[in-house]
Amino acid sequence: MEYINKNTLDKFYGLLFFLKKSKRDFEEVAEDIGDSPLRAALNGISKETHYFAEELKQQLCKLGFFTEIKDENEYNFVEPAPITNGEPGSELLYICTNLEKSLLNYYVDILKDNIAYKSLKEIMVYQMSAIKYEFAKINMLNVSRFSKVSEVEQ
Repeated sequence: MEYINKNTLDKFYGLLFFLKKSKRDFEEVAEDIGDSPLRAALNGISKETHYFAEELKQQLCKLGFFTEIKDENEYNFVEPAPITNGEPGSELLYICTNLEKSLLNYYVDILKDNIAYKSLKEIMVYQMSAIKYEFAKINMLNVSRFSKVSEVEQ
């Protein structure tokens, strides 16, 4: 029988935790956005990260691995302080860039462990691609909402 070693399983727990945390973060950011296409994209990625966490959790349970997500206090996650350069939309760009980098790092780190379960790898590669696409869409919408304002002002 194939297995996932404890170190890799801990990485999965971290990914599941971070996907759940990202869902809440996206919801909070979406509340502050008045632009409806951008808000819709943020709410969409919020739902998607929740779905991805549930999909991975179900897959791990199906393979016979315990997947109880630990309490947030058990992780040494430090929230970076938002940095803005004064440009419109820079705070959202910073938040999204950090979330994207963190999420993708979790996926890449787990995939490097050479998981023997092909279906689990395929799910993770698909999720990683979808996350990249969603962040590209959010970044584009964020930039375009301020370029419209700049064009009108000129």
